[in-house]
Amino acid sequence: MILCSSASPSEVGTQQVDGITVVRVDMNRILNERDPGALLTARRTVSEVARTFRPDVVHAHDVGPMAWLTRNARRQHPIPLITTVHTMLSIFTQGSSESPFLAELKAADRITAVSQSVADDITGLVPLLAAKLSVIPNGVMLSLPITPASDAPHLAYVGRLVEGKRVDLVIEAVARLAGKYPALRLTIAGIGPCESSLRQLAASLGITDRVDFVGLVAREHVPDILRRASAVVLPSEVEGLPIVALETACMGRPIVGTRSPGLADAVIDGETGLLVEQGDLDGLTAALDDVLAHPERARALGAAARARAEREFSLELCADRYEALYERVVAQSP
Repeated sequence: MILCSSASPSEVGTQQVDGITVVRVDMNRILNERDPGALLTARRTVSEVARTFRPDVVHAHDVGPMAWLTRNARRQHPIPLITTVHTMLSIFTQGSSESPFLAELKAADRITAVSQSVADDITGLVPLLAAKLSVIPNGVMLSLPITPASDAPHLAYVGRLVEGKRVDLVIEAVARLAGKYPALRLTIAGIGPCESSLRQLAASLGITDRVDFVGLVAREHVPDILRRASAVVLPSEVEGLPIVALETACMGRPIVGTRSPGLADAVIDGETGLLVEQGDLDGLTAALDDVLAHPERARALGAAARARAEREFSLELCADRYEALYERVVAQSP
């Protein structure tokens, strides 16, 4: 296997990661600077990988610049192409079936969506794509042990600090619950353009001492944050199938989130977590109060979430599904 990926300038080049050759191309900088020479070099790099490695199948993730590069390389070296979509494309296409994003999907031999919500979004934009579309959910490792949550009430948010994630609602809910739960704390892990305004919001509500902004957390340390939480809060407006929701389930913790695309695929309301309507601060506060006031209910939701993760979201199951798809695509290739 050879993996081609986008990268920061310091990571450009060829590396060995766990025995896999990884070729990193600085596509973000190239596009931001509109550097035609660098773009041509990147195209040649990916094309050379395809020519020399001669893969049986190319698997592109999402329909961004790297997918475009692999499609261009494929024109010179015909190889079956699978494209996986991780997000709701209608956000970017503005409902147009002629979007360049959708051109990438039309060029693929097979398409996978990480959730049924994403699949429905794709077919809503281009119904004919349903013939080559299937759903393969994301997978996560289930090897970490489940440990009891802390007795002290503790909430966590893990993700980007951007407007669509609605972290402001989490902070406002904590402010409302502070009087009832004097020891309540909130950990916010992540970075993004909204960090400054979120810090200001916590200060204006008088809960700075309850909210810990811990910044960007290495992937291997995320379980420690989830493990300490009574519940994980994800009030996003839209998701594909959020990895952090699956990781939360693996740790036996409930999600309190919004009934939005992606999250509604990851969480069964009332069974593996609690979902409220988008933007509903009263509903979010009430749901958080429910799990904080009834630790036994939180434990039951978390246990059910873990059981569902074992059935549907294991990394092994995800890999098996893709391996089977690779074999079918290669067998059907001329």
